Amino acid sequence: MRTIESMVNNRDVLSAIVDAVPTPLFIKGTDCHLVIANKACEEMWGVDTKSLLRRDGKQYSSGNRGGYMSTDRDVFDTGDIRVVQETFLSPQGVINLRTTKKPCYDTANNPVCLICTPQIDTSLASGSG
Repeated sequence: MRTIESMVNNRDVLSAIVDAVPTPLFIKGTDCHLVIANKACEEMWGVDTKSLLRRDGKQYSSGNRGGYMSTDRDVFDTGDIRVVQETFLSPQGVINLRTTKKPCYDTANNPVCLICTPQIDTSLASGSG
């Protein structure tokens, strides 16, 4: 039986799983960097996700990079599934997101990755205040 850790480290297996999901889905590593994202994320964000891989996302995070990295670490530490509001700066403008983050661990209970499912947050219309 394959472990989540071995799947995260096997790009072909991970790509097949992530690309099979029709809704936006991305995976972050324990360093809070993007490991992979599906085509639905590309469509939502208006960005080729390959350009974001292994990056900390500071150019897309509306100046709150430390905030989401802190949240990601807290999700790993607590093991809780968390829904967070995030702002993404796409070439088309600001996108307000509600992202569900679920931590995954190996058999020794060490963090392996975050499975993240973003949705556009329609309750926070861009530019409203």
